[in-house]
Amino acid sequence: MKSNKVVLEAKSLTKDYVDNTGYKIRLFEDLSFTIHENEFTVILAPYGSGKSTLLKILSRTETDFEGEIIKSDERISALIADTPTSLQWKSVKENIKFTAKEVSEREVQKAIDAVGLTGYEDFSPHSKSYGFRLRIELARALAKNPLIVLIDDALDNIDDEKTRFELLVKLRELNKIYDKTTFLFATNNLTDGLFLSDKLLLMSKHPGKIIERYEIPLPEERDASMLDSKEFLELRNSILKRYKEANDKFLTVKI
Repeated sequence: MKSNKVVLEAKSLTKDYVDNTGYKIRLFEDLSFTIHENEFTVILAPYGSGKSTLLKILSRTETDFEGEIIKSDERISALIADTPTSLQWKSVKENIKFTAKEVSEREVQKAIDAVGLTGYEDFSPHSKSYGFRLRIELARALAKNPLIVLIDDALDNIDDEKTRFELLVKLRELNKIYDKTTFLFATNNLTDGLFLSDKLLLMSKHPGKIIERYEIPLPEERDASMLDSKEFLELRNSILKRYKEANDKFLTVKI
């Protein structure tokens, strides 16, 4: 059951970027939204709209911006970038403990089990698939009991559809297992975003603005059969139409 508790509120976030020629670009402006506890929120936006920078601002790794961020408590906001940062010379467990030094063995093992790496504790991520390394990233984040996990298009580099869908399902599962942690996923893939989301924020470009907010009326339990359902396809087409209306005709969204 979803909570009405607001864990993060963004107020009028605006970000300007100055390139190496001195030209100033407004990435996004006046972004305001709320994120509720244990509600899986997705930001759907085209490339170049500033969604990666937005996640850095929400995680406090980027501090040069206008506006305000209000959090319900002081727990961290864990950011998972679009490329893995796991250390290839360390094992799965060592990778998690490296960034979560104060975390108990029990919490480390809980995170390993939750992401589906039970039995791989002593394996190195070197030469393993991107999906394997993403599971490590998720475990590293969750072991630290974050207020929110911010995921930056982390499935974009996975070409294998089976692995990609397994991770989509896993993310939904993790949102239930860690019911005091909230997930925010930024992507330009409509199918991924719709499958994951309880709430979807549609973002435009030049500069980035949130133009629609959707409460997603899909069942809590989701599997592959949903992707071909009438309800899913009609909702996807409706969101796609609005996306195209708001963005330049040359910008595409993955479906």
